[in-house]
Amino acid sequence: MVGLRHSDLAADVRESLSDAFARLESAGSFALMKEHVLLRTCARTELYLVTDEPAAAFRDVCAALASLASDALPIESNVRFATSRAAIRHLFRTTAGLDSAVLGEAEVQGQVRQALAEARRGHGVGAILGRLFEHALAAGRAVRRETEIGRGHTSLASAAVDWAERRLRRRSVSGSALIVGAGVTARSLALRLAKGPWHTIAIANRTPGRAQRLASEVGGAGYGLEGIVDRMGEADACFFAVEVPEPLVDAAAFATLQARRDSPLLLADLSHPRAVVYDEPTGSEIDLSTLQAEVQAAEGRRARWIPEAEERIDAAVDEYVRWVRGRTAVPVLVELRNEVMDQALAEADRAGRGRTPAEREAFRRLARSIARTVLHGPTSALREADIDTPSGADVAAVVREVFDLPGARSNDETDGRVQV
Repeated sequence: MVGLRHSDLAADVRESLSDAFARLESAGSFALMKEHVLLRTCARTELYLVTDEPAAAFRDVCAALASLASDALPIESNVRFATSRAAIRHLFRTTAGLDSAVLGEAEVQGQVRQALAEARRGHGVGAILGRLFEHALAAGRAVRRETEIGRGHTSLASAAVDWAERRLRRRSVSGSALIVGAGVTARSLALRLAKGPWHTIAIANRTPGRAQRLASEVGGAGYGLEGIVDRMGEADACFFAVEVPEPLVDAAAFATLQARRDSPLLLADLSHPRAVVYDEPTGSEIDLSTLQAEVQAAEGRRARWIPEAEERIDAAVDEYVRWVRGRTAVPVLVELRNEVMDQALAEADRAGRGRTPAEREAFRRLARSIARTVLHGPTSALREADIDTPSGADVAAVVREVFDLPGARSNDETDGRVQV
């Protein structure tokens, strides 16, 4: 895994590198990689690769990023790198919401699923990463099902929408929503609103094109910021998620807007500093600090489930690693089974010469049974061994020597060593 955690980087570095990651595939930088999946979430951008030479692959990816980034950056000091079990465990923890900005974040499960689907459409996924991401998704579902790591508010967006929907239900009406902003938080708001009782969703942003692209994801309409107070007047709830040097709506404009309505406008302002100013709160408004307090309180209750969730993740990682080890041991296993079974049946045929067909078949059944008994011990040892490590390679070498096995009979499904 080669990637970056957004919180580690300054905004300009993050944007430059994130864009460079997105352009890697179109630039043909994956030509030497056996498989690849690009995972992008609101908190990270990560590239998962299958390669025989992890260190060389890391250098190649860094070189490609350096050529694509908009600024001259020390790439290797700004990206993260993990191999084998560490990379596997990182993806599993990410998918389960254990490595998110908000503990138990639910949106990441869909983002991992989307990354796998996109890689499959681009033919970047084979058996190793396909199985890896499917196992990660299954582990994430199990953690959320068997623990309370995902209970309560897991993001500011979900807390804001839940707050608005509770108040909307009291009015016994379906509502219209307006989102001001088109960034990561605004997108989370839009996707969450699309699942609720909102008959229309509108997006307003300084750049109308970005608003329209986000609106198209949820069947809404996108606009610029012109006439924003009038658009607020047409909505039942407004969600602000913007970075502005000064408020977009002052206290006088907001008071006038509320005064001419039959029912108060629901306002969730997730901006810092606030994008909408008002004098006295009426209960129809909620701001960033209140939402953060709700999310943090829920996170505190979920934190006690972390040890149990980590245990489930470790078990899932072990299961996937056993599958990979078994896959890399297949050539030796095939050789071993064929050699032992061939010798056993040959002895049975010699012993059965001059016997009746029924007696010859009984000898062959006995030979197969003895062969399976003999094979059980070395087969179990091979399945548990990682033959890409010195100790695992020793197990394979001993089996080859003891049973006098020839070279591996390779095919597309079994030959070669794999490092994830």
